[in-house]
Amino acid sequence: MPSRIAQTLDEALDICEDAREQKHAVLSWPGGKLRGTASEIVRRGVKVDVVTDQTSAHDPLNGYVPAGLSVEEQLSCGASTRMATSSARWHRWPGKSKRCLALKRSGAVVFDYGNNIRKMAFDAGCKDAFEIPGFVPEYIRPLFCEGKGPFRWVALSGEAEDIRKTDDLALEFISR
Repeated sequence: MPSRIAQTLDEALDICEDAREQKHAVLSWPGGKLRGTASEIVRRGVKVDVVTDQTSAHDPLNGYVPAGLSVEEQLSCGASTRMATSSARWHRWPGKSKRCLALKRSGAVVFDYGNNIRKMAFDAGCKDAFEIPGFVPEYIRPLFCEGKGPFRWVALSGEAEDIRKTDDLALEFISR
């Protein structure tokens, strides 16, 4: 089942429920209008399977542009300055994490995907923000402990033959 853009939150939720009943994975969202969606999902008690927040929080001055700014403001040099000086916008971090925590407590799998949102929320007052696990420690590190995972090879020599040797060695271990 392909991903679909819904026109409303209700339509997006209907798409998701149909996919759940058919046991298909689907990505559905209400036409890019995500502001307020998590709050409404929490308010309605909607069952959610997996949640992550992809807000860019690794660079709090330049990496995050809050909702409510026009395209021109977002693209202008002044957007980061306005964002940094607007406490009403800046202190949305705890709310974002609290909504994720509410969904986690209702049964959703929730994780931080390395975007630093837990730290930003914690610093802004959400003291339980670190109840949301990081993706790598929660899901990837255990695979590494078993010798599995998304390994990447690099040959500092720059020689293709060195990568081939590494690939051959990996295949030897995998086939055991």
